[in-house]
Amino acid sequence: MEALQFHQNFNLLRCIAFVCILWIPLGTMAQDKKVTHKLFGKDDGLALDIIRDMVFDDDGFLWLSGSILDTREIIAGNKKLALQRFNGKTFHNIVVPDGLGIHAIVKFHKRADGTFILNTNVGQFLHFDPFTMVFTKIGLEFDHISSLYTFEEKEYFLAQKGREITFFNLEKDLTTTPLFSFTSSENKYVLNTSTKIIQLKNHWLVTSDNMAIKVFTREGAFVKKIVTDKTKQLNTKQRILWIDEVFNLCDKKAVFFHNNATLHYIDEEALDIFPYNIPNNQLFSSNIDFVTDAKGNELLLNEYEGILQFSSISQKSGIDPWYSNEEFDGKIALHTVSLNLQQDLWIGTSTGQLHHFKFSKKNVKQILPEYQFRGVAHLENDTYLLGTENQGWHLLNTKDFSTQKVVFNKETSGNFPNSSRNFIKDKNAIWSNSGSGMVEVDMAKGTSAYYSHYPITSLEQINDSILLCGTNKYHLLSFNIRSKVFEEILQSDTLNMQDLAYNANKNLLVVATSQGMLTYNTATKEKKFYNDPSQLEDTYLLMADYDPDHGFLLGSREGTIVAFNEDAKTFKTIYKDALGAGVATILSRGDVWWVNTFNGYVRWDTTNNTVTRFSTKDGFSHNEANRYSALDTGDGLFIGSLAGLNYFDPEKIAPEVSKSKLQILKIRSYNDDQGKIVDAFDRSLFSDSLTITLPAEFKELQIEYALTNNVENRPYSFQYRLDTNDWIYVQQEQQIRFPNLAAKNYNLQIEALDFSGKKVGEALQIAIISKNFFYRTWWFYLSVSITLVFLLLYLLDKSREKQRMQEKFAVALLWSQEKERNHIAKELHDSVGQQLTLIKKKTQQKGDDDLTDLTNTVLEEVRAISRGLYPANLKVLGLSESIEQLIYDLDEQFDTFFSVNVENVDRFFNEAESLNLYRFVQECITNSMKHSSAGAISVEVAETPSEIQVEVSDNGKGFQVNEAQLQNSLGLKTLSERIKIVGGTLEIKSSHHKGTITTAIIPKK
Repeated sequence: MEALQFHQNFNLLRCIAFVCILWIPLGTMAQDKKVTHKLFGKDDGLALDIIRDMVFDDDGFLWLSGSILDTREIIAGNKKLALQRFNGKTFHNIVVPDGLGIHAIVKFHKRADGTFILNTNVGQFLHFDPFTMVFTKIGLEFDHISSLYTFEEKEYFLAQKGREITFFNLEKDLTTTPLFSFTSSENKYVLNTSTKIIQLKNHWLVTSDNMAIKVFTREGAFVKKIVTDKTKQLNTKQRILWIDEVFNLCDKKAVFFHNNATLHYIDEEALDIFPYNIPNNQLFSSNIDFVTDAKGNELLLNEYEGILQFSSISQKSGIDPWYSNEEFDGKIALHTVSLNLQQDLWIGTSTGQLHHFKFSKKNVKQILPEYQFRGVAHLENDTYLLGTENQGWHLLNTKDFSTQKVVFNKETSGNFPNSSRNFIKDKNAIWSNSGSGMVEVDMAKGTSAYYSHYPITSLEQINDSILLCGTNKYHLLSFNIRSKVFEEILQSDTLNMQDLAYNANKNLLVVATSQGMLTYNTATKEKKFYNDPSQLEDTYLLMADYDPDHGFLLGSREGTIVAFNEDAKTFKTIYKDALGAGVATILSRGDVWWVNTFNGYVRWDTTNNTVTRFSTKDGFSHNEANRYSALDTGDGLFIGSLAGLNYFDPEKIAPEVSKSKLQILKIRSYNDDQGKIVDAFDRSLFSDSLTITLPAEFKELQIEYALTNNVENRPYSFQYRLDTNDWIYVQQEQQIRFPNLAAKNYNLQIEALDFSGKKVGEALQIAIISKNFFYRTWWFYLSVSITLVFLLLYLLDKSREKQRMQEKFAVALLWSQEKERNHIAKELHDSVGQQLTLIKKKTQQKGDDDLTDLTNTVLEEVRAISRGLYPANLKVLGLSESIEQLIYDLDEQFDTFFSVNVENVDRFFNEAESLNLYRFVQECITNSMKHSSAGAISVEVAETPSEIQVEVSDNGKGFQVNEAQLQNSLGLKTLSERIKIVGGTLEIKSSHHKGTITTAIIPKK
């Protein structure tokens, strides 16, 4: 049923032209795309102090080059120059080889085979393979070199030795072929990254910041210099005319000169450069770049006095800016790159910052993405009325998709009305709900009236005068828009009314509630409630709608759509969401339905029952659709969400096909050849049948992974498991760390999941061999002679015996400590305590109160020491209550905030094991209080079906777990041994200034 109806004589747009509704613009420039900006810096792992260039490899990972100032020769230190690879979440440092004298990588050049040529600051090229991480020095060394340029699938560069400059071809095998040379008598050239080679039809053009523009034939014969500025707009201090940027515009090569705002072009017949005679041909800029992606999309970018501007450019319109904003502070240099200019742009700066600008997709227009939407209705022509949850009403013009806030009389709040679920037109007024009642809005006068009664959850018009209102555990209400009076027509104090739908032909109202479905006949007053699970699979109903072709439709919390036959009083489930996501709204176009859920937007073709799910990666502003806010305009669909209103043509939208694959990018483990733990980046080693062997002495393993072609870090999540154990969900974390894998052969599986929980690509399968002492692989035993078999078996037996003895020794040592503690505790309690008690009594008899108080204090301290040496509560209270009592005692004694949550697990442990677990908790707390400066400490003991978990966490300053383990920390060893005694495993996670989490996992016996 249409929620908004118009009388023929009503002309809203004409009225708006005369009244005092205020129009509040949301931006300073009309834009085809919404732009969001994210900044990465030192805190995110960006190590470069100066970013000089960026490039994407064939897998869509972003590479950055530049300078790290502390690697300069004048700085004493051990820092090394590195390239940085960015996967959307983590920066990896790939160290440049020593001994080359390089302190900057100034330029990337990507070859057809996917490898890079690196332009260095010392007049030489390096070849770099981003897959194997191998650097190779290329041939000759020069005083200075230009960047590499590719023309007609061949690579060219200029190299300088003294005054002579040679034009080279770089061959595919990395050898160089000289083509021609030239010198200068006017001044000594210095080639650098400003030097450009431009290929013309029959000539070469060479430009640089310290020599006049030179033109050569293809064979190398000098033709002429270009030194005249035709527009006379050069900075008077500039001695040389040089080209900052060159790009193709129609059939001409367009150029921008340095310090010249006018666009020029190269006349290839006259071999000269002239101003480009097009509209809007000027662009003032400190930085300028013409970006082209692999798809042929183009973007003109410039920065001037900190203002970043994006423009399109054409011969017809000239330079047409569509985004402008102050993004930078101070004088900087910019370097840009993009895989798809329809989606985003990356900018690196000379101040060591990485900027990501993300553009909304053209196939979905995002409207007010900062607001949560509740209602949308057509007013007239291209004007629509939008209702938000907490930001009032807005008007939308679909000609240019500009929005303007509707502000009423001064007596109302700036965000009034709010949470409007429906719009009903009556004469010159628009009715809707707001707050705890109904609001009447006169759009022509810009005024409103408010009628308070009770918060309304849903709203439906049944005739010219009556509106029905759903509530939450109150009544079904009617509101008469003539008399402005509420009436309670149906008591429903137990029902949460979610939505209303009405069939006027049969006077039947359907109410979707969180407990089932209620029907109410407005003519006969008959009501009936349905909540039988045999009829309704899910009785928690979120929405209701009446469709003339399909009847009443109900959407549930578990993602089902149920059709209700009002004649037969029967239900039929016609759709089940694959992800079980709640149904917010439904829009049907013949055989194609749009089912908008709490986890994506589903296109359901009812003829072949095919389902396609769309999400933020396809251009939507948020994955969760919001109820009541959906409208089919005929040309397109409006769908509201928790963050923005989305508009799109359902015939043109198509889901983005993911090209992402899960890849291992880094493995940290022990390297036998180097004799230490190292980071491996060589991806050629990370094959599909990867096997990682961990020696007995160093069983730490860290694996970092990422999805290819996902540097914009879309919301994928990850999970892993060892063998057939339960999957461990790690959210968006892109690394797995095992501090000490027990000796065993494992099969590690890692999966990437999209927003809907579906697996992305193939799972990673990694075989892990965690060795024990003196063990070798099976082929080693087969390769030795039969005479050594017995010796190896003997050594193996000794190894096992040694391990058992070590474990026994550790147990005996700890138990010996406990016995000694028990002995000392008894001596303190029975001997010293008794003596102090006698002293206390004698001082009391003598009336010496001061000495009595002092003796009493010492006695209490002795008793506290005794209790600390041996927890007598263990025998009286048991393990679980003793841990709780320990926390309560510490909470009273210290300012640290303690929290405790302990389940009763006493039945799983004997006396010795209980004591070790108690000591484990006690020592963890002591470590936190002594070393971490923690303000809060939490202790949790929980039981799962298969294990007992003990976790002690704090919010202290943290520590480097790896360093402590490598330094054989006695405290960590003691904790580990105590958990080994009870047959468990220990895991310690600690981050700088983020606290420490110590977890013991003990399998049930």
